[in-house]
Amino acid sequence: MTGLFLSIDFDFFTRENPLWDWGHRETGNPMWDHIMWHSRLSQFASVGVDPMQETNPDVHSPIRPGTFWDVMARSGLDVSGARLHIADSHMYGAFSHGLDGRSVVHIDAHHDLGYHDLKTTRKNLREQNADCADWLLHVLHRNKGARTEQYLSPWASPEGHWMDLPVAKRVRQTGLHLSDRDRIEATGLPGLTLTGKVSTVFICKSGTWVPPWWDHLFVQFIRDAETRTGSKRYNMDEQVDPMKVRMSFDEALSQYTQHRKTWAEVRARQQVDLNPVY
Repeated sequence: MTGLFLSIDFDFFTRENPLWDWGHRETGNPMWDHIMWHSRLSQFASVGVDPMQETNPDVHSPIRPGTFWDVMARSGLDVSGARLHIADSHMYGAFSHGLDGRSVVHIDAHHDLGYHDLKTTRKNLREQNADCADWLLHVLHRNKGARTEQYLSPWASPEGHWMDLPVAKRVRQTGLHLSDRDRIEATGLPGLTLTGKVSTVFICKSGTWVPPWWDHLFVQFIRDAETRTGSKRYNMDEQVDPMKVRMSFDEALSQYTQHRKTWAEVRARQQVDLNPVY
């Protein structure tokens, strides 16, 4: 298979402020996902932060989901005729890519080159145990001539960039046969050098990171991808359907409003307790 591998994580579009980092962990359990996001809505309400405004792709993302494919075309990426793979977890990017040596254009809020210590990283590579945090490292390890260019969200923390020294050290020491460290490049799309025909588009939702009230935007994003590629989507994950809308925007807004009311009542009671009448 010739051409490029274009990998897009939808969390690229939905801002996460380090001040309210959620400490993520993918479980693949819909019940946990449901509990987790209801809890996060309450947490937002407790500090008076509007989660819809804080994570709105049309407000914070440098590229809006609705204009994304036009930006790709202007950047020199031709997705017409490409296969379209989708999943909830980015882990499936390793399976979608395969072993055909293609270079990767990676658009994400995280570098996905691994966040483990060196011993764990080497063990995972040896045992081919990929997850959402290091799938790209596995792809580069298996495809010796492959390159990758990354375009990361502007709110990615310094620790989230591959340029961070501990990450660079881990990558160098895992035995990857890259001619130079700078073969892994981070560029803005206007400076993209990996251009031309894309043979596979892989898109993941990353539902642990992407708030469910933006699921409708993800669904439209996939439909737009089907139109641009001319291909029917194929879900790589038999356990989780990323096209399922977990919570509508109106439902999330209603719950957030109720949480705000509940927290206001709690504070009112606390104020009464702090000022007893004798």
